[in-house]
Amino acid sequence: LTGYEHPKAVRLVNTDETDVKPGVDDAGKDDGLWPIPYGTVIDGCTVVNAINKVGVLLQIPAVSSVKAFATSVNLVDEGSDRPIINRHSGNYRIDTIHRARVVGYDAIDAVVRVSLKPSVVEERFFSFADVKPGDVINGTCKRLSDNGLEVIISANINGFVHRGDLSDAKLKHPELLFKEGKPVACRVLKVLKDKQSVLLTCRKSLVQSKLPVVYGYTEAEGAVPGAITMATVDRETKGGYIVSFYQGTHGFVAADPSKKLSAGQTIKCRILWTNPEKRRIAISVNTDNDVELDELLQKSRANSSSEFSTDLSQVSVGQVVGGTVTRVQEDYIVLRLDGSNVRASVPKGHLSDHCGVILSTIMARISTGTHMPELVITNVLASKGRVNASAKPALIKAAKAGCLPASTEEFVAGKTLVGWVSNAAAFGVFVSFANSISVLAPLDMLSDRFVAAPSELFFRDQTVVVSVTKVEKAESGNKVFVSLKGSAADPAATGFIGPTDYLLGYFDALEIDSESTVVDAIGTKSQVSVKQKLPYGLVVSP
Repeated sequence: LTGYEHPKAVRLVNTDETDVKPGVDDAGKDDGLWPIPYGTVIDGCTVVNAINKVGVLLQIPAVSSVKAFATSVNLVDEGSDRPIINRHSGNYRIDTIHRARVVGYDAIDAVVRVSLKPSVVEERFFSFADVKPGDVINGTCKRLSDNGLEVIISANINGFVHRGDLSDAKLKHPELLFKEGKPVACRVLKVLKDKQSVLLTCRKSLVQSKLPVVYGYTEAEGAVPGAITMATVDRETKGGYIVSFYQGTHGFVAADPSKKLSAGQTIKCRILWTNPEKRRIAISVNTDNDVELDELLQKSRANSSSEFSTDLSQVSVGQVVGGTVTRVQEDYIVLRLDGSNVRASVPKGHLSDHCGVILSTIMARISTGTHMPELVITNVLASKGRVNASAKPALIKAAKAGCLPASTEEFVAGKTLVGWVSNAAAFGVFVSFANSISVLAPLDMLSDRFVAAPSELFFRDQTVVVSVTKVEKAESGNKVFVSLKGSAADPAATGFIGPTDYLLGYFDALEIDSESTVVDAIGTKSQVSVKQKLPYGLVVSP
């Protein structure tokens, strides 16, 4: 060590930080004033004086201005023979050389306090500065609680293992595995120097892994494109999953229908690209060495929302356009619109005019790459750079006929329109139209029969035909009231919905030949079997 010198006396009162050497902030110690940082191990310290029963004074090599002092209790470990402190004999006589670790600083005497104890000098984790993300630690169980396990890392440092990190599998009786005083193998997940705490994991998949550790967003911190490493699935998000590495570093893996991931799962992955400035890492669960990185990048970008066009001037509400599915989620699908390359989202309830299990049947047939020839744009979300669309046949027909209202100014009393249910409340049903228009069907306008609970008859995203009953003009926007009564809202009055379109649309969605299930002549009597009961009727088969 060179360049160490005593702090100037003026530093005791001077607050000018330019005259203070930076040090290691450890265990609450402000060692910016220390000539040598706390925890530093110094080789080749020479004894220059030995005081019987008190301690020894040492000279630090190559630094004549700094002296170190080790008290008698800091010379040998507990259980060893009492040290002999003599200037002319023993292990601590003058001119003997020792290895020491800085444990304090006496500013009044300007002397660095050190320890020569082997257990202190050789301690791997003496301070929090010695603990690094990814370090494998052989600790000791201290206490198991409902929240997790407290682990003794060293004499000065304890760590904590959250309950979810005790094992790769959920443990029913962790108390049988983690008993007080029992050795335990852990790995450092995160070092919180400000809070003086260390988070650990006992997952064998991470502890026993020999793969490189990623603890930041730069290559120096392990985020090297092409590198294979381990990560833990944090949560599912739109378009994929957020995964965790070490030291709070997160990455993103695009959703793959063939590989379903779950929160808490440990995965082996390959880094595709990084962006340190934006603190982003993209990964792939494909770690096959035969697959080139460029190939994985192309596949990831093909499914990435960043590849969609954000120029929404190419699309408009009411436009009918086709699209190709890029991602299938549980409750919605994402498509790339033909021509414009704009991202569109279609909720599960907008895949058909019908409700119930038929929606799950349709969703099961859709996969990445499926082309949907006709969609109608229902909303343009400029702030999010995408649009909402619908595949409901009734809405598509309305758009083609120019009967899809885009503002409340187009609502006129007596007009029959097609919309969908957005919410069923105790006082009525809210019906939505394109451009986020919402109108109300009061409780007495829901049906020709008495309705006690609207939620039992109407469901979210259900296609409905409404008749406009009243329009109240207002500066903030017109308030529109509609009727859902069958006697008032006749589908034929729309001008584009035929009397059998709704029923035939059900069989078309199921991809069943409608001619084989419909009788030849209207009025013919037939014995049928009930196949499905829906809120609006029964599905029967001859």
